[in-house]
Amino acid sequence: MAWVDIAGIKNSFTYSTDFNNSAWSKNECTISSNAIVAPDGSLTADELIESATTNVGHSVSKTTGGVGAQANGSTFSIFVKAKTRSKFYIGLAFNPNSITVHGTYDLVTGVATGGNVYGHPINYSYMQKLENGWWRCILQIQTGGGAFNPACYFGTIDDGGDKTPAVGEKSLYIWGAMWEETPESLVDGTNHTRFIETGSSTVVEGSLWQYENTATVSDTYPDSADGANSIISGGIRTYTSPDSSSITKTYIRTRKKGTTTESGELSYTHLQGK
Repeated sequence: MAWVDIAGIKNSFTYSTDFNNSAWSKNECTISSNAIVAPDGSLTADELIESATTNVGHSVSKTTGGVGAQANGSTFSIFVKAKTRSKFYIGLAFNPNSITVHGTYDLVTGVATGGNVYGHPINYSYMQKLENGWWRCILQIQTGGGAFNPACYFGTIDDGGDKTPAVGEKSLYIWGAMWEETPESLVDGTNHTRFIETGSSTVVEGSLWQYENTATVSDTYPDSADGANSIISGGIRTYTSPDSSSITKTYIRTRKKGTTTESGELSYTHLQGK
């Protein structure tokens, strides 16, 4: 038997829903705060409005403080909704007018692409469709070494795919930026981490629990473990719905750190957002 800490989810961006805060640099743009209802139903989503300056990047940005070597790279994400701009990017670079490692996102077609200049492979560039025109745009890059110390840029793209548009003064909506420095796994479109909101400091959630990583079918409910749709491995039950439309994962035996009293099953899918 081995009790293992359940990894917490950390958002390393502060002021994750307040882009008007001075913690975020505004590059040839302004922010209109609380301009529209956010994906969580609150009136907290901001409008990113381009300046009139032409042939420059329009973005908000924040330094990453270094994205050194990590087993699964680093993951950046943000919620975006089209207004008069319908294309968007997440980029890592040293200059808002020269975006290098990046993912691009079409808020009409739902097509995500990725590219890089500095040789840091992109593990995944993905869009998750939400209600009311919102998309969650996700970029996971493979990093190597500590020398890559860029800023993360969230910015607009014109209809021709230019990150430095010839015509400015257009806008879109943004909410909920997240930087996961050490994600538990590679993003594949089904296991993206849930959003963690922050204020003046970074936030870690889900780090109070342990699970028993040798738990088997005998440690869970027979009706939830039997059948071709369930697999148990490493103390985690994975259930795939009969139509293969959804996957649910569950820690079979859990307890809070520092205790010996078991708390039964715990949803891996909810806790890890996967």
